[in-house]
Amino acid sequence: MTNAANDSARSNATTWLVWLLRMDGVLLLCAIPFIFIPFSVMAEIHTWLGLGELHETPLMNYLTRSLSMIYALHGAVVLYVSCDVMKNWNLIRLLAMLTVALGAVLAWVDFSAGIPWWWLLSEGPPIVAFGAWILAIQRHIQHLDQRPLS
Repeated sequence: MTNAANDSARSNATTWLVWLLRMDGVLLLCAIPFIFIPFSVMAEIHTWLGLGELHETPLMNYLTRSLSMIYALHGAVVLYVSCDVMKNWNLIRLLAMLTVALGAVLAWVDFSAGIPWWWLLSEGPPIVAFGAWILAIQRHIQHLDQRPLS
């Protein structure tokens, strides 16, 4: 591969990495409204999804809002690391590995909790695939960096 072709391939892969991270960050930041919406709205959404009645208790209120806050915090971190993927290379790798683990554990939790199949399949496996995709792009960029230049 020539210098120009190698540089172009590396640039394209880096661009993909940046945009995937930004897409993930923005998606995770969509949890922000759920920190603040009335619990009754969350209960309506819960029922609409076919998950039954959601009872308002102090613990349920705390868990739903704090989980939304954690998602938003994670989204902010992902957006931040996307601003300089080379500088944040190792952190991105760690986040991707943790994302794979998170997806696997969420699939197990969903299964154990009796969550509907459509939820289980739309949560854990795509999260695993997304983390693996980020890791694959990083491996590809590293492979391009190690190729001898002709």
